[in-house]
Amino acid sequence: MPLNAGHQKDVEKTCTICESTFFAARCRADVAKYCSRSCYYKSMAKKGTVILKCDICSKEYRRPPSHSHYKTKTCSLLCRGLATRTEKPISGDYPSVKSWMKRRNMLKSCIRCSYDEHPEILVIHHADRDRRNNDLSNLEILCPNCHALEHYSENKKGWGHASTKRRIASNNLSQH
Repeated sequence: MPLNAGHQKDVEKTCTICESTFFAARCRADVAKYCSRSCYYKSMAKKGTVILKCDICSKEYRRPPSHSHYKTKTCSLLCRGLATRTEKPISGDYPSVKSWMKRRNMLKSCIRCSYDEHPEILVIHHADRDRRNNDLSNLEILCPNCHALEHYSENKKGWGHASTKRRIASNNLSQH
C-alpha cells in the first residue's frame, strides 16, 4: 500500500512522462500531470522554446512561448532595468529627482565651485524655481554653500518671497 493511499485528500494520478503512479492533492487533481520536477522539465523541453533577440544588447536568448508576448524583450534583469529608464524623472518630488540623478552618477560635483569632497551633500537646484519642471536643462547640481548664495541673492533682489518681506519689514522697524 502506497504511503499516501490512506489520505482522502490525495488523488492517484499517472505521470504523463514516465508513466509512474503518484498522488496529488485533491485541489490539484485536474492540473497535476508530473510525478517530479525532472519529469516536468522533460515535458517543457518537448514543448520547445522561442528564440528572441534582446532589445538592449541584441543577444539571443530563449523563453517559453507563453513569455514571448511581453512588451520589453530583454535577456536579463540588467537589460530590463536599462530598458525601463526614463529621460527625465517621472515624479516631481525632490527625493525622487535626487535619487534618479544619483542612480545615473550625475551627482559628482558642484557646477559652480567644483566641490566634490562629499558628493552626498550636493543638492538639486531648479533654475526656474519650479520644482515640477524636471527637464535636465532646468536642473543644477550645487553644493549647499552655492545653493544658499543663489537663494540669498534672489532674496536680496526682493522677488516677493515671505522671507524678503519679513526682512524688509524688520529693517523698517529697526530704522525708526
